[in-house]
Amino acid sequence: MRKFITYLASVCLFALLTECTDSEYKEQDTQLKVLTSQLDFVAAAGTGSIVVETEGSLTASSSAEWCSVSVSKNTVNVSVTKNTEYTNRTAVVKIKSDSKSVNVPVVQCGVRFIVGNTSLNVSYLAGVTKISSISSDLPLSIESKNDWIRASMDGDTIYVQCDENSLYENRTGEIEISAGIVKHSVLIIQEQKPIYYMLLGDWLLEVEDYYFGESVVETLTFTEKEAPYSYDVSGLVIPSSVFQINYNNSDLSLTIANAQTIGTYDGYTLVFSMINSGVTNFSDEPDVLYKGVWNGSLTNPEFTFTDGGTWSDDTVDGIMIDAYDDGGYAGPVAIYLKWKLKRP
Repeated sequence: MRKFITYLASVCLFALLTECTDSEYKEQDTQLKVLTSQLDFVAAAGTGSIVVETEGSLTASSSAEWCSVSVSKNTVNVSVTKNTEYTNRTAVVKIKSDSKSVNVPVVQCGVRFIVGNTSLNVSYLAGVTKISSISSDLPLSIESKNDWIRASMDGDTIYVQCDENSLYENRTGEIEISAGIVKHSVLIIQEQKPIYYMLLGDWLLEVEDYYFGESVVETLTFTEKEAPYSYDVSGLVIPSSVFQINYNNSDLSLTIANAQTIGTYDGYTLVFSMINSGVTNFSDEPDVLYKGVWNGSLTNPEFTFTDGGTWSDDTVDGIMIDAYDDGGYAGPVAIYLKWKLKRP
């Protein structure tokens, strides 16, 4: 019995000693713990770090070529190249110390590239317009797709320089702004040169001469008076006559105001009066208008004149040219109905 008790005590003592030995070994195993990580990466190339706690030797590796690592004591240094894609990308840094290891994810943002303008409206005149609502975390490059557009950049502002548009219609172009492989296109819309300038020069005026009962053609010459709103027009009835025609860019129409003095001839002063189609009524009110409506053609433009809607008592269908002398009204010189302007 004594022998059995002695044997049992020996077994228990061995077990206790063994348990103490295992506990001490575990406490001596290498510990590996991430203390801090600074891995906030935008699309631009950058560096960060991971600080770990360990008593063993430290190694690190990366799962992606764009993410490289190096070890300095208890710090893993992380470097990333620029991300030229729009999407985020992820790598894994594996840190090992003896038999322990830990995986740390690395996320790099995609390109942050914002262009506030998708289109830009510019004047027909040569000039520079700027685009300032641009944000990017990568350097930008600019390319113009048209020879009449040049683009440059200063800081976060893009300057778009356009040549004058000599066409009588809008034209469109494009610039392309790139950040890495991410691209934004901006449509450039340049307004047409005002039709006003197309109308300068000689025109044929076709009218019905009320007194002679036949069609008459006279040559009128348009010159700038107040561009792009009005013309001086010469050549009506007498070569020295000059009256004003106004241009309306909103509907591309012409208007002739009433009661204009157009010149003098042989001692008489010649003045407009608006007249109706039956030549039974006339107006000398200045706000009564004769309106020329464009046919819409650039190659063969015509303007057909009609009532301007401003004569409350009647409808304008022509112009009577009256003569005045020192004694007052001397009578009409001509009555021209149904005006039409054509190019020679």
